[in-house]
Amino acid sequence: MEDVNRHEIIGTVVDEPRFSDKSTPRLTFKVKTVRKWMQGDEERESVKIHHVVCWRDMASKNKEKIKSGVRVSLIGPVVTNVKEEGEVKTYFTETQVDELSVVM
Repeated sequence: MEDVNRHEIIGTVVDEPRFSDKSTPRLTFKVKTVRKWMQGDEERESVKIHHVVCWRDMASKNKEKIKSGVRVSLIGPVVTNVKEEGEVKTYFTETQVDELSVVM
């Protein structure tokens, strides 16, 4: 069996997405998911914010559709990157979108 790095998210876009086409078109946005469960008689919930990035054609095609409050379904690998500013390294994890659709 092959190894798989596949993240599937269905949730709501929060904040306004950022589009950049300086060298390669890039659309970044955040998606909120909420998981609810019962613990005894009490309803509990866990809210997670997922950082998402679309590249090239996927970014250009979706820059007008993806807005704050829109529900989306997406699939793609989870990638951890590092940004270096001087001697400071900042690690961040994001889902790089392979498939994306707006959920009604």
